[in-house]
Amino acid sequence: MTARRVAARQLLAALAALTLLAGCGGGGAADAERAAAERAAATRAYAANVSQVTQRTSARLAEISAQADYRDAVAAAQSTREYAASIRLAADDLAQAKPPATVATQHRALTALYRTTADRMDALAADFASARTSRALAKQAQRLSGEVQNYSTEETQIRTEIERRLAAPSPPK
Repeated sequence: MTARRVAARQLLAALAALTLLAGCGGGGAADAERAAAERAAATRAYAANVSQVTQRTSARLAEISAQADYRDAVAAAQSTREYAASIRLAADDLAQAKPPATVATQHRALTALYRTTADRMDALAADFASARTSRALAKQAQRLSGEVQNYSTEETQIRTEIERRLAAPSPPK
């Protein structure tokens, strides 16, 4: 075989290899678009999941609150334990979610807030159970109100930041 034929065969082999690589997803625009669409779908699924968990928890807490009787130590303790259980369940649900990298820190903060609040509610339930006077019950009810307000404020701040970050355009990868 002549040197010219060998060079032509090598060139054809190289072109065939390049064509094969390009056809197998070697990084074209279609791959970038597909990856962006997958990220967008995962982001939407994450946002829907967080919204569902927080809305379900909020509705459950409102239901517990509407039925609570903070004039009775046993009833107040039970309601507060139910608060804790609902919030802890939400924390467990959030812990299962897979947040996009852009909100991973805020997601961990939201999950930690739920766990911390549940722990505080459990401690408060014990304090309600040991309250022996109407004054002691009123004091614990005031503590509960403050805890719920702090939780609500912090949750709103974290969720707002998550929503802001999810709405921001992300750079292509």
